[in-house]
Amino acid sequence: MKRQKNDRRGSTLVELMAAMGLMCLVMTMAAGCMLSGGAVLRRVERGNHARLLLDQTLTLLQEELENSCGYIKIYESGLDTADREGALGPGRAIEYLDAAGCPTLYITEGCAGCGIPEGVLIRRSWEPVGRGADTWEITAEEERCEEMIPLSRGLFLQIEYSFTEAAGVLISAEVSWRQEVIARQERTVSLRHEPPRITAVTAVKEK
Repeated sequence: MKRQKNDRRGSTLVELMAAMGLMCLVMTMAAGCMLSGGAVLRRVERGNHARLLLDQTLTLLQEELENSCGYIKIYESGLDTADREGALGPGRAIEYLDAAGCPTLYITEGCAGCGIPEGVLIRRSWEPVGRGADTWEITAEEERCEEMIPLSRGLFLQIEYSFTEAAGVLISAEVSWRQEVIARQERTVSLRHEPPRITAVTAVKEK
C-alpha cells in the first residue's frame, strides 16, 4: 500500500512577518479613525457648551440692563474707569446704576486684585459716596468683584457693547478655544426705564 504524500506546509517567516505588518497597518488606521472621531466629538461638545454659556451670559446681562436706572455708559476698556469718559462707539465694558442706585460695571478683562483671569464675565460694584448727581467717589477697598458665569478650562469670553438707534444696547459676545472662535451670539436689549446715555466722568478716585 502506497503512503499518501503530505503536501501541507507551514508558513514561512517572510509570510508571517508580512501578515503581522498588515495587521499593524490595519490597527494603526483603526486607531487613527478612533482618535479623529474622538477629536470631532470633543469639538462638538465644546461648541455646544460654548453656545450654552453665551445664552446664559446674554440672558443675565439682558435682565440686568433692562432694569438699569439713572444712566448707562460704555467704556472702550473697563480696566480702570475712574476719571475716565465713556466711549461714543463700541466698547468692552458697560456701567449703569442698578435699581438701588449703586454703580455696576460689567467687564471681561480680568481683575488682578481679585485674582479673576481675563475672559470671564465679572460684575464690579461699589458703595457710592456722592459728589454730584451722577459722579461717585470710589476707593479700591470699596470695590467688589464677582465672577458671574464660570467657564470651563480653556474657554475665553469676550463681549462688546454698543448703543442702538432706539433706546437699547446691542451685546455681541463670542467664546474662543485656544484663540479659535467657536461660538458667537448677539442680542439687543431694550431699556425699560430709558436711562440717559452718557459719556461724562462718573467715578473719581478718593483723594
